[in-house]
Amino acid sequence: TGRAMVEHPTPAMASITGSVRAGIQVAESAAKDVKRVHLELGGKAPVVVFEDADIAKTVSGVSEAGFFNAGQDCTAATRVLVHESIHDEFVTALAKAAADTKTGQP
Repeated sequence: TGRAMVEHPTPAMASITGSVRAGIQVAESAAKDVKRVHLELGGKAPVVVFEDADIAKTVSGVSEAGFFNAGQDCTAATRVLVHESIHDEFVTALAKAAADTKTGQP
């Protein structure tokens, strides 16, 4: 398990990308023998869409950034802030892209 790896005497450092809860657990385990830790915790990756954006290209990019690796990526687009003048058109296009996304076995 992760805990066994962190608490093993061999590694001098533990590095994870995960939730705050997981980070606390790693830090507690690493503290037992004062291991270095590198924690990337609970990050959010906002996307800002300005009024002059190419909607089709931006929807494609946001879709890929949001659904890549089933969204389990520290750079997954988790917030999309869209200029009000293109909001409705963008949301409609993004919703269609989401609905058209194929999931499951290739």
